Order: sequence, then structure tokens, then C-alpha cells
Amino acid sequence: MPLPKKFTDADIARLYDEYREQDKDLKTFCEERGLPYTTIFRRFDRLESRLAKGLPPVTVSPSYSRGSMDVAETEVAATVQQEIAAESKASTEQYIVLGKKIWEAFAAWASKKGYDLSKIKEMPIHEFVLDSLSKADEYEKLAKEYEETVEALNFYQSRTSPIVRLEQGIQMLKEFIEMALLMDALGIDVIESDVGQYYANLIQDYLVGRTKSFKT
Repeated sequence: MPLPKKFTDADIARLYDEYREQDKDLKTFCEERGLPYTTIFRRFDRLESRLAKGLPPVTVSPSYSRGSMDVAETEVAATVQQEIAAESKASTEQYIVLGKKIWEAFAAWASKKGYDLSKIKEMPIHEFVLDSLSKADEYEKLAKEYEETVEALNFYQSRTSPIVRLEQGIQMLKEFIEMALLMDALGIDVIESDVGQYYANLIQDYLVGRTKSFKT
């Protein structure tokens, strides 16, 4: 003999709404749908009593609510654990890669310095790394200062080197002769003029390194 169907509060609420929407009596309603009249009558009566008291048609049992909360908490905990595991895995992989690279670099450096790598546990490797990073920051500052110093040195060498003065003096003399020839073609003798003599003395002083002609 088959067991009678168990109706949940939600089933009864749905059937009750269907019953109220038609004009048939309850017995006919149950016969047409194959429902147990006595059971439906009692459940409808309890439902109407709840509605009359202003209560919701469906009751959530405490055990079901607690069970649902337990399931939700379990799912949340599982999700959090998965995220933590994924983050831990990524961090561990980074530590492994970083540690391997640091070890390779340190081992090569320590070998050149004559350190005994068999005593690696006794070496403050983290201090070496921190010191290297600090020096790397200082290197950028020193490199810039070195570049500026080299530029200044080159500038002063260009002013004091006889070879550089000779090259630039020849260029100045060439430009002076070109100008004198141009002015001579116009009938002006620049070489014998005061300007010409001043310019000639200026070139001569520059070539031998005298500075009297450059003073204001």
C-alpha cells in the first residue's frame, strides 16, 4: 500500500489559493485533483486560523532554519579557505622563485669573496641583501653626480688643453681671415684697423692661454 503524500505548508498554501479562485466546493476540488479530502480539510482549516491571526501562511521550522544557516556557514567557510589556500599558494610560489634567485646571486658573490657556503646557515644573508638594496639606491645618486663631474671636467679640459685651444684658435683665425677678405673686397682694410688688431691679439692670447684680453 503506497504511503500517503505529505504536503508541506507551501503546498497547502498553493492549493488553498487555487481553491479560493474557483467556485467549487472543497470536496469536488479534492476529487478533481486526487487529493485526500480529510487531510486537505484539516490543513486548510489550520491555514485559515493562521491567516486570521495575521501569521504568514508558511512556517519555517527552527530545525530547517538552523540547518540552512549551517549549510550557508559551511559554504562561506569553504570559500574563505579556498581563497586563503590560493593566496598562500601564490605567495609560496613567489617565495620559492625569489629565494632561488637570491640564492643563485648570493652563492656566486660569496664564492668570489671566498666564503664557505657549507656554513650558509651562519651567514646573515638578509643583511647582505638589505645592504645591497641600500647601496643600489645610493648608486643612482652617485652615478648622476659622477656624470655631472665628468661633464664639468670635460668643460675645463676644453678650456685648458693646448690641443683644444689650437683647434678652436685655428677655427677663429679662419673665420677672421674670411671676414677680412670680404671686407677687403668692399674696400675696407680690417687687418690694419683697431678692430682687426684687437681680434688678432685675442686669437693669439687664446692660443697661448693668456686671459688679459678676455677681462672686461
